[in-house]
Amino acid sequence: MRCLGALIDQSFCSGHYEIIVISDGEDAATSRSLDAMPVRKFPIIKYYALPAKAGPAAARNLGWMLAEAELVVFTDDDCIPSTDWLAAMWTAYGEQDRKEIAFSGRTIVPVRHHPTDYEKNILQLAFAEFITANCACTKEALQAVGGFDERFRMAWREDSDLQFKFIQNRIPIVRVPDAVVTHPVRKAPWGVSIKEERKGMFNALLYKKYPRLYKEK
Repeated sequence: MRCLGALIDQSFCSGHYEIIVISDGEDAATSRSLDAMPVRKFPIIKYYALPAKAGPAAARNLGWMLAEAELVVFTDDDCIPSTDWLAAMWTAYGEQDRKEIAFSGRTIVPVRHHPTDYEKNILQLAFAEFITANCACTKEALQAVGGFDERFRMAWREDSDLQFKFIQNRIPIVRVPDAVVTHPVRKAPWGVSIKEERKGMFNALLYKKYPRLYKEK
């Protein structure tokens, strides 16, 4: 709901964008929260749920395919887009004369003065070249590369895979430093680093698909 509030309060004209919420599997709590929101005409908020949990790549594929606009902007449910986030992405898109193009914003990750290893790991998002917590792609660019690879069933490397697809297909990725998203670190239980080790299988998948780019990036 914090993320939705930030998306509703954008400086961008509310009648010129829609908000699409995709749940990775049925989520009664999210559905109830959206139903309880005051009725509003703009921006339009649409909610869809995957029939079964399939991972963020599958959820994002459903989202961009359902989007009506020519530019699709992605963030995560635990992120806080700045007020001018959409306006910055749209301005950057307007400055380009291409239909197949992507954009990468600036992500801020606030951490404590003495961060845990888990917080240090999340902090790396602030230095990433391309992450789905803060990016935009034209529908034509997504269609050209087939969208996200749904074999990436966790929130790990599915965005790098999309980045590498764009690079291989010579689709430019433009940096937009004025498109700012804050990505707070979620509370994590003791031993979370052991659970995080599962993500390593998707490093292997990314390497298998793009050995040269994996080594370079």
